[in-house]
Amino acid sequence: MKDDIDARLRDLRAAIDTARSVPMSASVMFNRLELLDLVAGLEAAIDDTLSHASEVVEDRDAFVDSGRVEAIEMLREAERRSEDLASDTGMFRLAQLRAEEVKQAAEDEAAALRAETDAYIEAKLANFEHTLEKAADRIRAGRANLAKQGIADEALRVETAEYVAEQLTEFEDTLVGAADVARKGRAQLTGGHVHGLGDDSDVEEITLSEHLER
Repeated sequence: MKDDIDARLRDLRAAIDTARSVPMSASVMFNRLELLDLVAGLEAAIDDTLSHASEVVEDRDAFVDSGRVEAIEMLREAERRSEDLASDTGMFRLAQLRAEEVKQAAEDEAAALRAETDAYIEAKLANFEHTLEKAADRIRAGRANLAKQGIADEALRVETAEYVAEQLTEFEDTLVGAADVARKGRAQLTGGHVHGLGDDSDVEEITLSEHLER
């Protein structure tokens, strides 16, 4: 799923790099439908990734609940047997201790699995959040550069800049919203405490075309 997001981000970058230049200027023109289609695809990939993370959390909780129920049933079974063996205090105590050991072992295993799963999801969301924020920063930089570039035809410059800025603003809002969702998901996993962003060395850097970064 992360690969799908990376692929769609590469498509967006390629669309920016190959966009048709405005005559006698350093600006470019975009196909509105093509750009919106790329944004929609990215949003869908983001939704799929967050949905998958939710499923992992739900599976973890189901496993933990199952282990807890099993431990409780074993403890109850030990208590029922103890009533039949009331005359043998040593055997009853042994059964009770064994049930408690099994319960503790199940809880320890569930806690270890919960910690491992939370750490995995938190790391992935941190990388995802970092990637989105970097993309949003580059979009903002591209918009700022567009505003600084001069074009001989003032009317054409205004029309082009407004159109490109509108498209980049919509995409920036999408990235910021997705990063916020990822951040909230991490906060839920860590009880409200969000660790620092993860290493995004496995994510290809997102760059805008040269004329947007000058």
